[in-house]
Formats: sequence, structure tokens, C-alpha cells
Amino acid sequence: MKLPQEGLSTYLEWIITKSLDNSSEIDELISEKRREGIMKDSTTSTTIISEFHSPEDISRCFDKPATFFVMLELGFGQGTVAKVVKLLMQRYAYASAGLMEWRQVIDEAANDRLAGEFFEKYFTQPGLPLIRVSSTAEGINLTQSVTAAKRVINSSSAIIPLDVAVIDVADRTVLILSNETKMVRLKHNGLMVVDPDRRTHTIIVYEPEVYLRLVQCTEVSSCSTFLKPETMKRIANDFCWAFLGNHFTIPENMPQKARIWTQFMQILSETKYVHGSCACCMNKNLERSGSVRCSWHWNDVCEELRLLKQIQHFTSLKQSAIPALKNKFSDGTENYWVQSMSHRVSDYLNHCELLLPLDNGYISVYTNDRLATVSCPVSSYRLNLLEQVALHLTQLRNYHFHATERIFRWDFMEIKSAKFKNKIIEIHIRTKYLLDYDDSFKDRFPNIS
Repeated sequence: MKLPQEGLSTYLEWIITKSLDNSSEIDELISEKRREGIMKDSTTSTTIISEFHSPEDISRCFDKPATFFVMLELGFGQGTVAKVVKLLMQRYAYASAGLMEWRQVIDEAANDRLAGEFFEKYFTQPGLPLIRVSSTAEGINLTQSVTAAKRVINSSSAIIPLDVAVIDVADRTVLILSNETKMVRLKHNGLMVVDPDRRTHTIIVYEPEVYLRLVQCTEVSSCSTFLKPETMKRIANDFCWAFLGNHFTIPENMPQKARIWTQFMQILSETKYVHGSCACCMNKNLERSGSVRCSWHWNDVCEELRLLKQIQHFTSLKQSAIPALKNKFSDGTENYWVQSMSHRVSDYLNHCELLLPLDNGYISVYTNDRLATVSCPVSSYRLNLLEQVALHLTQLRNYHFHATERIFRWDFMEIKSAKFKNKIIEIHIRTKYLLDYDDSFKDRFPNIS
């Protein structure tokens, strides 16, 4: 069977070359072959094992098949490919091995029937897997779909070996995604990368909160060891693939994500990691990317992107909501206070989410002599709830409100601080009055604990 054989030969060539000169160029060559395979699956739905219709089809022997053996070694343990070679030489040195013979050999080498199923699906099913990553306090959630020609297709779930790198953790977590969804229990502080070396034949994308943490991490020197430029470049490449392919949407019940997407894209668009249509579509203020004016990209590409349309939609809704808040009060000072609080809730919400992704966060909203502090376990809040809190605080006028995991009494004009993973996050308390948490708050805001 020619295709797996050529893929194995290419993989062994990489390994032998690297062992002889310890060249990092081999890692880049593997990444390049991954990119070539993804480019093909982005324009066609052809399977690896299928008839050749043109000379270009011969290239299917060398990119995606070789990547399979990289993934096999990653997911089923170091030495698995060596065992495959040994079994093939013992049984088929002077004979040919078909699809089922290859599957049986891989089953035995890995001592796992999932490895054989991985082989058969990889070589016989069309498509490029798209994996969405979201973080929780307990770990990460992975959700996969299969795409062909950049469109989601109706196909059974792929089998995908992956590794996960977490900042300040030496060892990576290796897992195998074989179903549509998987929850991986993992200790992290919000900064993690799935498949950091981009060795798998997949596109990996994140929720906007994770993207924002990653791109801000690149601006901090202490992150440079964890998030190398080449790693961020690979993350950006996958993002651009999904962004320009219309694979990102904002749920109707989570309009606050529009602001996070905007903040992330503003930063990323001005880095060296993106160019062309991707950079221009993320930032309408860019005049050009490379040699092409961004206005051309906007006319040809950007105006049709679903994510940009949703951001514009939710932004216009938010702007139209401010006059409604203003009209609820006749006092000009209170009007200003409501607007200020509404804006600051949104600002601090994003900031809090970046610094404190787990369970010790605070959103602080300041005004002349009043302060609202709302707890920020990221998954538990909604922007509209915070705006309701702002309105209620305005009605209370001279009172001070706290909604945290537990309700604390703060002393007048005292400045407190909260520790989070050896970092100090200051919480400034400034109020003339104090209001204990009472049942009226429970009745009004049952979802805030």
C-alpha cells in the first residue's frame, strides 16, 4: 500500500536527519508539511486513499501521510513508530500490506485498537478537523467538527492525538480526542496552548478570552519562554484560517464577547504574526498590510465576515442602550454616574477576566464616593446582570454593595488586597456608607453569589 509507506519513509527521513545534525530546521519542515496538508484539505474534500487524476495528486503521498506518523508517536507513546517498522519488516519485507494489514500492525505496535481506528479514519475519511478550545476552572473543553473546503461537513468524529502546554508547568498533558466533545481536567491559570508545536493535522481555535490572554502574554517578558514567537505565529495562522473561513460567531446571549473579540483583534492586527486580509479585517484603521491597501481587503473579504457583522451589531445595541439608562433619572449627576458605571463595568470586566480567570477576581467600578465590586468567576457573570447592579446602586445612591463568593464587611476608606498565584491585585475601597448584604439583593440578583 503506497500512501502509508511513502508517509512512513518521509517521517523516518525527518527523524534520521534530525538525529544526525540535531537541526531545528526539521521541526520547521514538519510544520511546513502540516501547512501543505491543511492547504489541500482547505480546497478539496479528497481522501488520502483515492484515485490520482493529475500529477499534483502525487503530493498526497508526502504531507498528510507523514504527519500521521508524527501524531501516532505523540498520542500512543515514544517508540510506537519503531515498533510499526519492526512488525512491517518481519511480516511484509517481501510482500505487500493492504489497508487492513497496516491497521493490524498499528494496533499491535500501540497495543491499542484506537490506534488502528485512527489510522483507518485518517487515510480513508475526507476532511480537516476543527477543534474549539474553551477554558474552565477545572480544565479545558474541546469540541471538534470536520471541515472540507473550509465548510463543516457531516462526518464522524476524527481521532486526534494532542498535547497541552500550561505556563509554569514543565510537562505537557497528552490526550486523544475521539468524540465530538471532551472535558480535560487540568490545573491551569488561564494560559495554556493546545498542540503548541502544531504537529497535528487540525485547526485549533480558542474562545476570545483565551486569545486575549495569549496575545497579551506576548507583550510580557516573563511569558517569552512559554509563548515563543513561532508558537504565537502558529496560533495566529489557525485563527486567521477560521476567521476568514467564517467559523467564529458570538452567541446572542453573550454580547459582552464582542468587546473581547475587538480588543484581541486590535492587538493582534498590529503584530508581525498576521498580514494580508486577516490583519486588515481585524483592524479597519490599518491603511495597508504588506504591499496591498487594506481598503481592497475590506471590499473583497472583510464585509462578508460573520464575526465582524456581529461585533458591529452588538456594539450598536450597547450604544443605543446608554440613552435609555440616562433617561431613568432626572438628576444630571446621577445620569453621569449611570453612564460612567456602565462603561467601567464593561472595561473592568475584560480586565478582570484576563488577570483572574479562576475564582478570585473582582470587577471594580469607581465614582465620586461610591464603589461597586462584583466577583468575577468568568463563567458565572453576564454583562446585563452587572448593568442591573449598576442601576440598583444608583437607586441606592449612598450605599456600598459587594457581591463576592462570601459577603465581607469592609472598613471605611480601607484599602484591601487579594493574593492570586503570588501576584497582588489591589482592591481599592472608597465609600461613605456601608450596606450589609441583605435579602433584597438576593431577590433582585439571584444569579450573583
